[in-house]
Amino acid sequence: MDINISQAIVNKINNYQLREPILFDELLTGFEKYKEAVYTAVSRLHKKNIIETYEKGIYYKPKNTKFGKLDIDKELLIRKKYIGEKNQLGYVTGPEVWNKFGLTTQISNRKWVAQSTNRKKEIDSLKLVIIKAKANIESNNVHILQFLDILDQIDLIPDTNETSVILQLKEHYMNEFSVEERFNIFNYVESYPYKVKVLLGFIASHVKNEYFEVMLNNFLKKVKTRNKVKVNIDLSKFEIRNEWSALIETTRK
Repeated sequence: MDINISQAIVNKINNYQLREPILFDELLTGFEKYKEAVYTAVSRLHKKNIIETYEKGIYYKPKNTKFGKLDIDKELLIRKKYIGEKNQLGYVTGPEVWNKFGLTTQISNRKWVAQSTNRKKEIDSLKLVIIKAKANIESNNVHILQFLDILDQIDLIPDTNETSVILQLKEHYMNEFSVEERFNIFNYVESYPYKVKVLLGFIASHVKNEYFEVMLNNFLKKVKTRNKVKVNIDLSKFEIRNEWSALIETTRK
């Protein structure tokens, strides 16, 4: 059986591209009862310099170039181990998303990934910051969570101001979200801070639809039991005045 497993592991590794992260758990799939045999097969390949170790449980096939040896593809490693390919383990948030939404031109040297974790974690070797997701992560709600995260992180975004951010998010909400996403976002905002709820309600109140307005009014009844939120935005830049805007106390001088 050991011989068959060894050949099977070789066959699996042959399917990986140079520099592509090879996770031990991926190699173990299908051979869960033979963990030691899989580990032995991996060790043999390592001794033959067919694969190299990046860290415990993570391997790769190096790529030789005239400029030297290239090690593991760190961007792909982040995607496989921390974001997930088959299962949604996390999602990109923070500076990369601010830039993607066109809210800032500045580029951070660190990638932020939100996961279902209890504490913030920094992985210097990958220039990666793991933060706690505010809501449950699903394959079909990443767009929504990224939007809500921007509202939550609004005062951290460089090279812009809160008024500009809210104006751009309003356009995104009305033009880039599907009708289903516009409704579903209110299921996920429940786990975000009060400030995010008010700003989302204010943005969403620009949508003119009687069914949508009924839902938004029901949400307002739950939200307006709290005090106003202080946000540095210029309300005169927005075309509406309603109960949602009344919940915003602008700190703008």
